[in-house]
Amino acid sequence: MSNKSKITIEEVDTVLNTIRKHIQNDGGDIEVVDVNDNNEVIIKWLGTCAACNKRELTKYGVESYLIEKLPEIKDIIQI
Repeated sequence: MSNKSKITIEEVDTVLNTIRKHIQNDGGDIEVVDVNDNNEVIIKWLGTCAACNKRELTKYGVESYLIEKLPEIKDIIQI
């Protein structure tokens, strides 16, 4: 594999934990479900985030932050 090493769920959670409190303050959360072999992070929105009409905006911010901290990430996939 020519990519850098595979990102782990634990690595993603560690980065998310630095911003998670802001999401939780609004009654929501993010679960990292998996990181596939292509370094695509699969997330699930929890709490109020699951039905929020601003979820796409939040996803963009979270995605930008994660990729800044873990540049090996190729994409964030919502389920």
